[in-house]
This record gives sequence, structure tokens and C-alpha cells, in this order.
Amino acid sequence: PAMTSCSITTFSQAISADGVYTFRVEASDKAKNKSDPLTHTFTLDTQPPTLVVNGPQGPVKTPTITLEIIATDNS
Repeated sequence: PAMTSCSITTFSQAISADGVYTFRVEASDKAKNKSDPLTHTFTLDTQPPTLVVNGPQGPVKTPTITLEIIATDNS
């Protein structure tokens, strides 16, 4: 048989702390039959990486220099 109606519920929740979040959803029909639950996990990471550049500063006398570039994820 064809599905006669469907409703979609939108859920919104403000979160401010970095971390791992999981939500769970399930559906039910008018006869109170329930679907298997589904989960979805995501990570909120608002912290930018740290960037450091090491190398000579000021005037140099050689046409070639070496730079060390370090990026670190702070999450």
C-alpha cells in the first residue's frame, strides 16, 4: 500500500561547548509501530589550529633558506 501521509519534525538545539555529540531518532505511525532507532554522531570543533613558523629572521645572505612550519590541531 502507498504511504498516505508523512510528517517531518525539525529539531534545533543550540550547543556552545566543543565536543562529541550524538542524537537518536525514531519514527512511529498511527498504529504506534516504531522504526528501529538511528543515531548520528558529530564533533563540534570551534578552535582554530595553531601555526608556528621557525626560520631566519631579518636579512639573510644566502639565496636559500629553510623554514619549519608546524600546524597543530588544538581539539
